Amino acid sequence: TDQAQAPSGLTLTELADWTAVPGHPASTSSVVRQAAAACLTGSVRDPAAFTDISNVDQRGSVITLTVTDPASRTGIWCISASGLNKGAMMLNTSYFPLPAIGAAAVNAMDCAFGIGPGTISYAFGEAGSDVTGLSLKTSAGETITATVQDGFWSLWWPPSGPKGHFDATVTWTTADGASHTVSLSSINAYG
Repeated sequence: TDQAQAPSGLTLTELADWTAVPGHPASTSSVVRQAAAACLTGSVRDPAAFTDISNVDQRGSVITLTVTDPASRTGIWCISASGLNKGAMMLNTSYFPLPAIGAAAVNAMDCAFGIGPGTISYAFGEAGSDVTGLSLKTSAGETITATVQDGFWSLWWPPSGPKGHFDATVTWTTADGASHTVSLSSINAYG
């Protein structure tokens, strides 16, 4: 097993077992609880306050999830592998409150595009209450299925090309069966 760490902080094995369609282990499972604990360590002052786990997305051995403090509604979206926090972003803080979003709308709260081998790309945002699914198509032609749950969507992928592709197309469906497609850059939540 190759345990060399890539620029993303993931091992080459963790990158190699990535899947375009995520699994969704139960938020009560030991693997998810371990990932949540790893994400909170060093990221928040009071990890015990963050008890709500949602938006669990497992691709191979890598898990992304959102953990929320129900009292303040502050959350953290993170990526965890091998029991370690590999990256985190605070959500709904006093300096970055969640923007209002319509029932059939989505936004992108953050995204990053990896360049070259061993890097990762990711995107996540809010999803209105009528949003039933979302996928992202990279400019390299890869289609990745997002996890949509509890008002958020998220996904990550190892880029396939040697150069970064700095935009993508997002397609989401709503409860009425309608499909909506826009560029990722056009749904920036904060810009």
